[in-house]
Amino acid sequence: MFKIKEMLYVMLIPLLLYFLLVELTGVINYKVYELVYVFLLLSGLICFFLNKNQSALTLLYYFYFILFFAIPFLIQKYNGIYPWGVHYISEDNLSKGYLILIYFQVFFMLGNNKKHVSREYKSKDKDFLYMIRITNVAPIVLLIFMAAYGFGDFFIGRMEDVIIERSGFKVFIQMLVFILFFTVLTINRFHSNQIKILFIVTALLLVAYFPLAQPRFTLLGVLLAIYFSFVRMSDFNVKIINFLLFSIALVLVFPFIKYISKDGYSVLNEIANINIYDQFLHIDYDAMLLFMETILYLDSNDFSYGYGFLGVVFFFVPRAIWPEKPYGTSFEISEYFSYYYNNLSNPLPSELYYNFGIIGVVIGAFLFGRAITYLEFKRLEIYSNKYSISIFDIYTMVLYSTSVAFIVITLRGSLNAVFPMFGFGIYIPLMLMFFYKNRYGK
Repeated sequence: MFKIKEMLYVMLIPLLLYFLLVELTGVINYKVYELVYVFLLLSGLICFFLNKNQSALTLLYYFYFILFFAIPFLIQKYNGIYPWGVHYISEDNLSKGYLILIYFQVFFMLGNNKKHVSREYKSKDKDFLYMIRITNVAPIVLLIFMAAYGFGDFFIGRMEDVIIERSGFKVFIQMLVFILFFTVLTINRFHSNQIKILFIVTALLLVAYFPLAQPRFTLLGVLLAIYFSFVRMSDFNVKIINFLLFSIALVLVFPFIKYISKDGYSVLNEIANINIYDQFLHIDYDAMLLFMETILYLDSNDFSYGYGFLGVVFFFVPRAIWPEKPYGTSFEISEYFSYYYNNLSNPLPSELYYNFGIIGVVIGAFLFGRAITYLEFKRLEIYSNKYSISIFDIYTMVLYSTSVAFIVITLRGSLNAVFPMFGFGIYIPLMLMFFYKNRYGK
């Protein structure tokens, strides 16, 4: 029986032969690249179903790129109707775009199938005691923060049309609550019984991420992180069922969540007028279009050479201090093409290409695949060891939960717009992991 990597190579061989044949004959158009890209996505999905080591992050990756990215664009192209009033995309632009996506997918698959070699980090009992004491005090500190900000503001209005910088303190509080919740959840599962603290932190999480006040991607992301904290994805049937359930939810649930904060009459009226098929022509599914527009933009403009990513890395620096702080790719593209709205999506392959060209796409895709592999292997390793867990492992699980919650919105982009929503949920666990790695890793 083939191993996963061997299966991947076997599937790539006919593609390479086909490309060689096309190059020799000179007969090619964008449909060839389109077919190859779809084939690679489906091949990767099959590899995911067969690989016991891959779990939620890989699932959500293929969920996004197949059902949120590729299929909607195919429907838009078939109907000749694109979001934001775009009426035409040239075949040359389509060919170039699909070729870049092929590079991205191939190198992601190579990175995502490389095994992770784990190291053991041991923590002392007194360190666990300090950590448990901190988790007992942290809810009080967070309550003070939330009171200072104003409890009422956590219950009103969605943030979809609000600039993130205006609510930076609120986002910071939300991520602290998120980190505390998954820290306590992990400790409670592996090391110590803290049911009362878990109950209190759950209540804080419900307030911080009150459903009627959250953007859909944030709300669904938090729910996914909680869900995948309890669901094991090593079984083939479980993977199939989850992918099918998510596919159904995308079609039947996602379009309606935006209406849950409206009054009952508006909800019923909006739902009655929703056409499921037409939803894929909506601006919610504009990622592939913006990717193609970015390629067209770069035909007559220079790459950012990483400057665009500075606004992501240093998202916490206020624009009042850094007036030249980059706005992001979607802002640049929308301004260039005179869109009537500038807070648009722009997927990860587009961000990498905009900043570093094809080299950035190749290296970025491979590293992204490796990062997912690391987190999924660590989760599998941690959950298979029910009696021993280190503090390094706890914060690895927090980082995993943050990644699960926000991987879809990260893939959708644009990064400058969405990373401030969860950036502290990446930075804080990484800093704590680095600290314990240096302390106990030698």
